[in-house]
Amino acid sequence: MAAIRLAFVTLISAAVLGGCASMSADECITADWRTIGFEDGARGKTADSIGRHRKACAKAGVTADQSRYEEGRQAGLRDFCQPAKGYDVGHRGDAYQGVCPSDLEDEFLRAYEEGRYLHGLEQAVRDVEQSLGRVDRNLKDTRDDLVAGEKQLIDGGGSLRRALLGDMIAANAVNNGWSGMVIYGCIRDCNEIEDLDLGVKALNIIPVKTEKRGIGDLNVAVNFAGQTINPGDWIYCDNNGIVLAKEQLKLD
Repeated sequence: MAAIRLAFVTLISAAVLGGCASMSADECITADWRTIGFEDGARGKTADSIGRHRKACAKAGVTADQSRYEEGRQAGLRDFCQPAKGYDVGHRGDAYQGVCPSDLEDEFLRAYEEGRYLHGLEQAVRDVEQSLGRVDRNLKDTRDDLVAGEKQLIDGGGSLRRALLGDMIAANAVNNGWSGMVIYGCIRDCNEIEDLDLGVKALNIIPVKTEKRGIGDLNVAVNFAGQTINPGDWIYCDNNGIVLAKEQLKLD
């Protein structure tokens, strides 16, 4: 079995190494270097990309025609350096290699930055949704540890895309003696929650639940609404709003 495994690994390694060559010997012998340069330019490749081809073809005894390659690459770059392509590159989150001619670069970069901006927004949304999943999982995992009368504050990053609380978790909170929950995010099942003996404050309502990812942070300071809330702080709520205190208040 060991010999078979070794042979398999050797074959895989050889295949991977073989795949590193940019051109085969036959391709080098029949190469149209202007076309090769054009194709590289149309993909936004830099001038030193010919180095890969030169190395591959040297093994076949073929010398790359750098002049024809660069002529083709410059022509290909004029196809690549269009605003639509710049937007696509930015939206994918890819880096711009500084290859565009000066007469095309300004428009390309403007579109590229628009794409990058959207990429950043979409990444931020994904990050928030991942955080929501972590918070939701922790909420389920720790509900049995809380004592009667305790309140839970949940930082969902202010996202309005997914709900951090539904009727099942809320009912479990009541069964465990919780008195209330403050959620910097959304809830769902609001009619069912309203019938429970549980005070809930949230930003909004949405029917979409979170994904369960099983990771997150507990008993840490959170920051929102211009406030830093630490474990052990006291939170008081009614229909008019929320009061945060470092010590227990005397209520009439």
